[in-house]
Parts: sequence; structure tokens; C-alpha cells
Amino acid sequence: MKKTKELLDFEATFHSEVYEIVAATGEIHWTSVAITEDCSILTIDIFNSKRTDTDRPHFYRTVLYHVGDTKKLQELQKEMLPLSLYRLNVRDNGSSFLLIDLVEKDVQDEDLNESMSFIERINTIQDQTFGDLVLTNTNEVYKTKIDWMGRSVTLYLDWEFEGTDTELQDLLETAHQIYANKQSWDERVRKFAAEYLQQQSYDEWPIQKEENEAEKEQTVKTFIKYLLPETILIYPDGQFEIWFQTNWLIGSISLKASLQDGPLLIDMEKKEEDMYM
Repeated sequence: MKKTKELLDFEATFHSEVYEIVAATGEIHWTSVAITEDCSILTIDIFNSKRTDTDRPHFYRTVLYHVGDTKKLQELQKEMLPLSLYRLNVRDNGSSFLLIDLVEKDVQDEDLNESMSFIERINTIQDQTFGDLVLTNTNEVYKTKIDWMGRSVTLYLDWEFEGTDTELQDLLETAHQIYANKQSWDERVRKFAAEYLQQQSYDEWPIQKEENEAEKEQTVKTFIKYLLPETILIYPDGQFEIWFQTNWLIGSISLKASLQDGPLLIDMEKKEEDMYM
């Protein structure tokens, strides 16, 4: 294949030395981006990998890139499967790899096979309330969709791969407590956020400054109407965060809370383009 300028520029970001690694793919994402008619880039998330030429730690997360023609790309898509081990020729860019060639598949490696078995075991949690919570490709959060006051909301459990089963159970218990009282929590967090917004004096908000308590109350009601929960992140120790749907009035806003203390803190980022969403 003729080396195009785009391909040469891409390869130039990687070191020239080619060596072997044993790679364990936790989840593969085939995102082919065509550079030319003869060349595409393939991105694969690697859960962990082992270099054979160094004492570099065996387990870490990185990204693997592949540059090749369309036919070879299609062949790789058929050969490489999630939760499998492969011996690869690569170039190193420090935190990521450029794939040169797939040397061997179904590699036997005791350490990596043990890790992959563990990933497969914990990949999905089956919960009576939430259904299936799937471990994301970053292996840091479990994710599912839940019904929240008639709205579809994304629920995340902030559990790292190194965490224990006990920590994971604590996150689930927090999620269950919130969900069991979702109407109360929905009213509390939206009111808290609306009152916070009402007290702010952002000139770009298309609402006049209130002159009396009745007008202030009406402003709070207006904000409540636009504060629609979209994402709930569950953290350890009963902590959680709710992200509201970004819209033309409130911009981007989230609220931190805890089971013990209720709503605690608002974090907001109102961008100019939000005014026209």
C-alpha cells in the first residue's frame, strides 16, 4: 500500500521500534475512519496488555490503533473478539499503540486469562429493580436506564475495577434507596437547584429581576419546569450526583447530594451557545 501523507503523519506520532505485546481485549469498538480509499484507522480498547521487552507493569489500560487497507480491516474484525488474548506486533506511543500486525490469537497467558475471566464474571449485574447493569468499556462504571418520574434516566454506579464486591454492593444499596424514594428526591433536588438559580444574577437569563416574593416564587417554578434529571451517578458512602438536561434556560448544571444530608452543592457551566439550544 502506498504511504499517503496522512498515513505518514499518523505513524510519525509513534516510536519507530516494533515489538510484541500480549493484549487482552476487554471490549472492542470498531470505529473505522477512512483516510483514503485504501486506508482506514481502526480503534480498539485494550483492557490490559503485557510488553515482552520490558519490566513495565503488566496491567494497564490503553488504546490500540490500526492503520491498514479495507480488506485487512475486515479480516481483523472477523478474527478479533472481546474477552480474548492476542499476540501483536506494535509501535509504542507511551500511552497507546499502533498495531502493525496480529501475530497469534487465543494466546495462553495465566495472568491475563485470569483477569479476563474476572471481567467476564463481573461484566453484567442482574438486579431485580434495575435489570441488567453493564460494565462500561472503561471498566469504571456500571450503566443502565431507569424510569425516573416518567423520564428515561441513565444510572451509573461509580465502581472501579480494583474495587471490592462489598463496595459495589454499597453503591447498589444507595441506588436502591434513592430509587425507592424517587418522587421525594426529585422534588427536593429540583427545588434546591431552582432556588439556587433564582438567587444568581446572570445577565443572559431572559428573566427580569424579581421585585417581590411572588415574582421570586414564580421564577423558582419556571426553573423547576426546566430542571429535568438526565443522569444519576452513584458514588461511595451514600454520595450521588444528578445531571440535568441541558437547555436554553439553565445551561449545563449538576447537583451533588448525599443520603444523609440531602442536596449539598450546585455545579454549573452556562455557555453562550446554550442560549440558543
